[in-house]
Amino acid sequence: MNRYNEGYYESDTEALARRQTAWLIVAFKYIGIFLFRCLVYSSSLVAAFYIMQHKTFYLQASRLGKLAYLIIGAYLITCVLYLLKGLMIALKANRKPVWYLLWAVCFTFVCLLPMVAIYFLLEMSLGPAPMGRGTVEHYQLWSAAAALAAGILIYSQYDLGKDKTLKLTAWAYQIGLNLGRGTSSH
Repeated sequence: MNRYNEGYYESDTEALARRQTAWLIVAFKYIGIFLFRCLVYSSSLVAAFYIMQHKTFYLQASRLGKLAYLIIGAYLITCVLYLLKGLMIALKANRKPVWYLLWAVCFTFVCLLPMVAIYFLLEMSLGPAPMGRGTVEHYQLWSAAAALAAGILIYSQYDLGKDKTLKLTAWAYQIGLNLGRGTSSH
């Protein structure tokens, strides 16, 4: 039988399996994108949770409401970061050395804190544990490598040294640029 007729004689189960596989690939792609975004914005999500965890409006909200509050809080924190980034970029363009301080603050919050968290989470997961569970060889090296890789990924998304922003945070970034341009004329 030639290849032309193969599609014609394909069984219904094979076609169904191919469609289901395509849907699974799409689902895993979007789940992967979601998890990657959670990693990139993990510091904002954790900070939003830390700020709201004892607030009455947060405690009384439903699970969906709590999720909405966390997303809104993380968005606002991310806007503050992009405002600082805009200010930093304007100061850097005008050769004001204070931009180094802003870069260090943004880098610490955006990259360093998630890197440290990932390192310790992996070290606890892969390292020696009670109950006789085995350890992964060189677990500290693997933990450090994964934390460094995560830090590089996060930094590449924020691109702290470059004049670029997200569409959702462009307004905050622009305010930071305008503030930086206003302070650099003095």
